[in-house]
Amino acid sequence: MWNEYKRRSKVVQLTPIREVLTDEEISFILEYIKPKQHECYRNAHEATRILGVKYVEGFVEVGGLPIDHAFNKRGDKYFDITTELVLKEQCKEYVSTWELEGLECTRISLITGVYGSYGRFLFDEILKRRKERRKRKDRERHKLNKVLKRYTIEWDLLKRPACVY
Repeated sequence: MWNEYKRRSKVVQLTPIREVLTDEEISFILEYIKPKQHECYRNAHEATRILGVKYVEGFVEVGGLPIDHAFNKRGDKYFDITTELVLKEQCKEYVSTWELEGLECTRISLITGVYGSYGRFLFDEILKRRKERRKRKDRERHKLNKVLKRYTIEWDLLKRPACVY
């Protein structure tokens, strides 16, 4: 799992929210989403659903420690409604591990019943697909071995000299 996170992870630079969203969108977020402290997954998910931006899951550095966090992306610009609109501060370093479209977020939240930790869910799906692929390849290999074994036996019978009485 850790290798998958390392492979997917990249350090990203956040853009101030006012450079990414219009004033109307920001007031809409404050009025309808009502972002709350300690609910970054919900805040980012709702922004994705309502504004049509990407949902990004990863980490943010707070006091030198990495904290699981969710934020958003529009085009090639990352922004964070939780830290800017709720906490009224800027974090220095963000790491993106998973970037999802709105429908994918909704699909996962409906399956799991919670906001966030979509990366863990997706990682489990990846492992499940790999396991199914491995099983399918093993079945194919087993079938091929049975066929090869049958032809080998038939070939051996053909090569034997005929019995002379």
